[in-house]
Amino acid sequence: MKSYPSSELRNVCDEQNTSVEPAEEGEDLLQQMLERRHAPYPNLYPDQSPSEEWTMEERFRPLTFHGLILRSQLVNLLIRGVCYSETQSSATQPRLSFAEMTEDYPRYPDIHEVDLALLNPRMIVDVTPYMNTSPYTVSPNTRISQVFNLFRTMGLRHLPVVNAVGEIVGIITRHNLTHEFLVAKLRQHYITI
Repeated sequence: MKSYPSSELRNVCDEQNTSVEPAEEGEDLLQQMLERRHAPYPNLYPDQSPSEEWTMEERFRPLTFHGLILRSQLVNLLIRGVCYSETQSSATQPRLSFAEMTEDYPRYPDIHEVDLALLNPRMIVDVTPYMNTSPYTVSPNTRISQVFNLFRTMGLRHLPVVNAVGEIVGIITRHNLTHEFLVAKLRQHYITI
């Protein structure tokens, strides 16, 4: 891999703008899935449930990263109606077995095959039982060459960038490691300095 003058991830990774909480309302989740073609969905938890007494700053504090779920898994859960009502506990949500989750492999249904009219936006999908709770992650200080080697040796498509307190600060994809992308990001970085 070529050497770049400023080769830490903090200088080249895209900031994480959207997130999916483990119990997300269907409409918002579908909108994200329709807009994001091949991205994983980070699962983020607040440290505790929001209180009405919280200030605006407390309500919108960063969330901690707890895992990833694949697009194919989310689509599968939505098509099969795996969800629960706001008034119920997440324990009432039906659970799918591994066999049921992988039944359509290798041709998983597409998000555009989901009939939005059949989905109730007030229902909640708890993705916790289906997510990868220990994906590879890197810190913002990780050298690009190390990230490149991790992608090549482990066959990764996505790599969350998580800071020291567990907040997700970005996601690296294969595209982010191309020579053209890195050169463009570094030019942008030097222009803003």
